[in-house]
Amino acid sequence: MEQMPQDIARALGLATIPTRQPAKLDLSQCLKDRYHHRMSYQAIADKYGASKQAVMERINKFEALLGDRNELASFKDLEADIQAAIKKRYSSELLTVDLSKTSPKDLAMVYGITYDKNRLQTGQSTSNQSIFFQVVADSDEANTPDCIDVTPSPE
Repeated sequence: MEQMPQDIARALGLATIPTRQPAKLDLSQCLKDRYHHRMSYQAIADKYGASKQAVMERINKFEALLGDRNELASFKDLEADIQAAIKKRYSSELLTVDLSKTSPKDLAMVYGITYDKNRLQTGQSTSNQSIFFQVVADSDEANTPDCIDVTPSPE
């Protein structure tokens, strides 16, 4: 049955039943509300105009992807150490690898990627360091005064 437009329903004196459109739930906001603000599923549903069931399904689907939260937290605590161990292993293999079987380029690439990820994990810069050194060199050249010739001129 086709729904009657609101203005026709009003003109006929018929009450219309408001329809609740399902809200598109922003998972990041729902998770923040649930775990950071300690909101109930119902409170989150009310906030976004969704059903409690929709909120629960959205959050539970995400949590299923994460697996055991304690195991995930333990891994996260050790992730930098794991990356450091991988970096150590590949850096030592760079010195001992049979180059006829593995290209040095491949091992260097693995080392570089692991190095960058370890720096990122430990809160260090991952930007290109050569840019920094070039800026310092350019600044040094710009601030170096011209040499003054102090040798006496022949008379």
